[in-house]
Amino acid sequence: METRLPLDKTSRISEFIKKFLNRQSCTKRELLQLLGHLNFAMRVIIPGRSFVSYLISLSTTVKDLKDKIYLTDECRTDLRFWYSFLVNWNGINMFYDSDYTSVRDIELYTDAASTIGYGGYFKGKWFCSPWPDDLNSPCEKKFSMAFLELYPIVVAAILWGHSWTTKRILFRCDNEATVHIVNKGRSRCLLIMKLMRTLTLYACINNFCFRAEHVPGVQNNITRAVQDTCTFSGQSTSQVPASLTSNVALKSTVSDLWRHVLSTRTSQTYKVGYRAYTAFLANNGVVWLDPLFVKENGNALDRDFFIRSLRHVLDICGYNSSLYNGHSFRIGASTSAGSVNIQDHLIKTLGRWTSDSYCRYIRISNDTIRKAQKSLTLSKNT
Repeated sequence: METRLPLDKTSRISEFIKKFLNRQSCTKRELLQLLGHLNFAMRVIIPGRSFVSYLISLSTTVKDLKDKIYLTDECRTDLRFWYSFLVNWNGINMFYDSDYTSVRDIELYTDAASTIGYGGYFKGKWFCSPWPDDLNSPCEKKFSMAFLELYPIVVAAILWGHSWTTKRILFRCDNEATVHIVNKGRSRCLLIMKLMRTLTLYACINNFCFRAEHVPGVQNNITRAVQDTCTFSGQSTSQVPASLTSNVALKSTVSDLWRHVLSTRTSQTYKVGYRAYTAFLANNGVVWLDPLFVKENGNALDRDFFIRSLRHVLDICGYNSSLYNGHSFRIGASTSAGSVNIQDHLIKTLGRWTSDSYCRYIRISNDTIRKAQKSLTLSKNT
């Protein structure tokens, strides 16, 4: 049996969401209209229910239907999830099984260890890997065990989710925080939310839904074997068969997953460039892993230090340093681009703006305004 969402309805919802993605605010009436559309879609797209709770909370922040509501980054991220799925969906979902399928029944196991890596097993197929280089130190506080335990579950869904069609998957996990997050569908941690969106997206694409249950670590014997596999894979390649040291599908999947999880901020984009630079040095026989720009104590240059140094130099040069900050460079770049008649959409792309806020960064000189007024006066006289 199957359920369907009419294609015209799907297209209408997609267009409605697209308009919201290009806006900074909306009225409460408009947001409630959007929620009405999404509520209708959730009759078919059940995993998507996790990504309306934030919108519902946002709608309660004002009373009058005409009051404005500002769309936060978190709100737009949830809307992008809906949009990316709907534009590629055929409008058909099969009915789910009536009962949840235990991971024991389908032989699905995942586990993670902060000092070793992560892994998973599914019906004779497996993956295991140390933590990606992008993660730096998994022991850092910002990467909680809830995040680390959720990571291999997401990788498993990406690799094997196509085999779970119409099933209600019951994940087993020995971390209670991860179980709570999976069942709730949301977390206050932005890094965990990026993983949850990826997990939910693949659940929608492959037409399965999921929950999680807690199992004490002492009873989690099979997933302990997964950790042993990770430890085994960390040995030298001479001790491990070649067939066990390479998993191209896993590497590309994890690389793609990590790029979507941690590379959205500008700082992460810069790190990608830095890694490319160090790779270039290594290819030319130069061994150098220190930061490209460093302070006197050898630590990497940070934003606060740069701004303080900039203002110090401006004071020496006789400028009012309080008028300048990090955004002054964006203002200068957009103003310079505008002065040489670079098209607006290119300025927006070069500055990585997602809205029309770049227009506020372009400063127009008094001479330019006077020339414009003079041209306007001459045109009227003629």
